[in-house]
Amino acid sequence: MVEEAKKDRKITVYVSFLQIYNEKIYDLLNSNMFKKKSIFGGSQQDPSGLKLKWNQFDVYTVENLYTFECTTYEEIISLFHFGIRNKVVGSHKMNLSSSRSHSIFTLTLE
Repeated sequence: MVEEAKKDRKITVYVSFLQIYNEKIYDLLNSNMFKKKSIFGGSQQDPSGLKLKWNQFDVYTVENLYTFECTTYEEIISLFHFGIRNKVVGSHKMNLSSSRSHSIFTLTLE
């Protein structure tokens, strides 16, 4: 549909992907957030998360959330799979691979 609409007007597609886990917001497309070096060797997740902002027009945004411009369907799918690999996953008695979280994959068309 986007390709068809591009014949009559300019359309730009943007993608972002976030996860809300333990009441913190993580950017699933920012690999630095998940591969932070520990002083002991290994890596650890950035514990601080991102900040949620609200303005007077009732618009919520996530501060410093990566947004990528995509020109093909393959780029969108690639970013989706990249983000899925970065999801935080924990286990509990009912489910060994539960994410116990919410993820939001956003496509913005301008």
